[in-house]
This record gives sequence, structure tokens and C-alpha cells, in this order.
Amino acid sequence: MKLNNRGYTILESLLAIVVISVLALPLFKLLSTEKRSTVTAREKTVAYFLASAEMEKLKTQSIPSEDLQDKEYNEASNGKNYTVKRTVKRRFEEFGSIVDENGQKLREVTVAVSLKDNKLSELTSLFGGLESAKDTVQQ
Repeated sequence: MKLNNRGYTILESLLAIVVISVLALPLFKLLSTEKRSTVTAREKTVAYFLASAEMEKLKTQSIPSEDLQDKEYNEASNGKNYTVKRTVKRRFEEFGSIVDENGQKLREVTVAVSLKDNKLSELTSLFGGLESAKDTVQQ
């Protein structure tokens, strides 16, 4: 008795589909994870550039350090709405009782950028000077 080996049976075809599907599933999960990582990296990069731009804007403007104020605003980029928040703190307490609060011009400025309440980037820099502190110490 001779068998006809011209084609594949439906069982062989289904088995091949199942094997290919099982092998391809991890690849699809990997691609999905990679896409999420790429989106997150893009969001963090945009947030860093927004924070950096805000710091550079402060450095190039001629605003006296004692006039720096807290500020919060929204910035749209790549179809997403980022929140840029600038916080200004006086730094007189780090120099002891020699420097009084009103005479100190040194300010710590922190710029934080977030997306949907998720902080993505934060930069901190010092602005101003210690002229009044030098005068007080020399007296």
C-alpha cells in the first residue's frame, strides 16, 4: 500500500501555527516593552530640556536674585502637556547667624518638570551672591 505524501494534513498545519505562535509571543512582548521604554526615555529627555531651558532663561535674564519667585506653568511638547515648576529658597540659614535673612542674596532655584504628576526631571542651581555676607564678616 502506497501513501500519498503530496501535502500537509490539517493537523500538521495547526501544529505548525501553534509552534510559531508560542515562539513569536515573547518577541511581541519584548517589542511592546521596548516601545514603552522608548516613550519613557523621550518624555524624560523632553523634561530635561524644558528644565534646562528654564534654568538658562534665568541665568541670561538680569533679574536680581532677591526678585526671583516661585512659578508654575504648562508647556506642550510632542502632544503632551508638561508642568514646569520653579521653586526659590533663601539660603541664609546655611551660613549661621552671621548673615541675616534680609541681607542675604543667595537663592537656591529648583526647576522640576513633571508629566501627569510623575516627576521626570529636576535641576537645582544657586543664584545671587554673598556680598552682604562678606561685608558682615569683615566688620
